[in-house]
Amino acid sequence: GLHLIRSLAPDVALVDVHMPGMSGIELTERVIRAQLSTRIVVLTVINDARFPRRLLEAGALGYLTKGCAANE
Repeated sequence: GLHLIRSLAPDVALVDVHMPGMSGIELTERVIRAQLSTRIVVLTVINDARFPRRLLEAGALGYLTKGCAANE
């Protein structure tokens, strides 16, 4: 989670929305608050139209649903 992002400083982190200890949304918010340069892409099974807006408002670069095709 956040510890790995701080120590490795990747350009992009692909995170699951449901992670042990911290959600992908919370991780995204913490990365943004800490002003880290890592961009977050969230992977989710949730296909609710309101959910992508919540991710983007939290600061995520984007999101992918687990059922998406490789070209998406």
